[in-house]
Amino acid sequence: MTKKILQLLFLFFYIINFSQSYIPIDTADRPKRDVFVKNFEFENESFIKNIKEQYSGKEGREIRKIYEEFGKDFIKEIKEGKFIFKDDIIKKVQEIIQNLKQNNVIIPTNIKLLISKDGSLNAFCLADGTFVINLGLYYWLENEDQMAGIIAHELAHRILNHSLKAIENQVRLENSKGFLQKVEDIKSQKFNKSTTAFSIFKKIFYENGIKSRKAEYEADSLGYLLLKNTKYNKSEFVNALSLSAKYDTIKPKGLTKEIYAKTFNFPKLPFNEKWMDMEDFSSYNYNLYKEKLDKDSISTHPEMVERITRLKRIFPELNAKFKTAEADENYKKFQKNSGI
Repeated sequence: MTKKILQLLFLFFYIINFSQSYIPIDTADRPKRDVFVKNFEFENESFIKNIKEQYSGKEGREIRKIYEEFGKDFIKEIKEGKFIFKDDIIKKVQEIIQNLKQNNVIIPTNIKLLISKDGSLNAFCLADGTFVINLGLYYWLENEDQMAGIIAHELAHRILNHSLKAIENQVRLENSKGFLQKVEDIKSQKFNKSTTAFSIFKKIFYENGIKSRKAEYEADSLGYLLLKNTKYNKSEFVNALSLSAKYDTIKPKGLTKEIYAKTFNFPKLPFNEKWMDMEDFSSYNYNLYKEKLDKDSISTHPEMVERITRLKRIFPELNAKFKTAEADENYKKFQKNSGI
């Protein structure tokens, strides 16, 4: 039972970055959606077969089970309409990926592209080559060079196989003799089982945080090199990172006070502007409350300032002053047609 809880907690920790809040968009994409699902099911099955050949025994079975369950959940989300299949949007991303490929032969060819309805500035690449891009990229980024930078970063994760390695490391940890012995020790305890178990959870979370942040550093460096080898403005890589830190969890066209006033104004209960007032917490002593987990230690992404500073240290040319390039008319038209 204790091991099962640990597995569930790890899965929760692993998918934190992939959790999404979707903005409904009307689209008649059912036929294209069905085709994508059919192709995804076929390729996911092939991917799982390759895992079976690569990993043996209990370790292989557990890794396959994780991807089988993830595949089912992912297909369910596609069928529920949480992604869109708008040709002009997908085509633009395909063009960017193709431009990145021209002078970067290490970029895989088996990339399946999905556009999420999430309005935050984020993207991710799964172990099987499925590349998910949020609509927020189209809205928040300022030019095509920046979009190429974000895509290059995610392609770097795919090239370095970070997703599969994370699952592999966790499964190996859970099946290691040391870990299994700790689980047995907890079972034999008469008192303080939860305290001992939580100390193990905490240690695992912190270690996973370190590994994930290392993966982000690696993807930053390789992603920059991928962009540097192309026609795109390499300096925009840093600007793209800065914008992603700013808008990763912010939805576009935020709700103003006027929108709230219109929405929550009823005949028998008129809108009251005081509802918009924020409570004053300035006098509260937060030192009296201590988190059980240090958020910085379990964070999967390092602070953006730290990432950018590191990049500039490794690649001195990024220290030069530069001005953000204005989007050309084609990119502006592309943003407008994205529907966000």
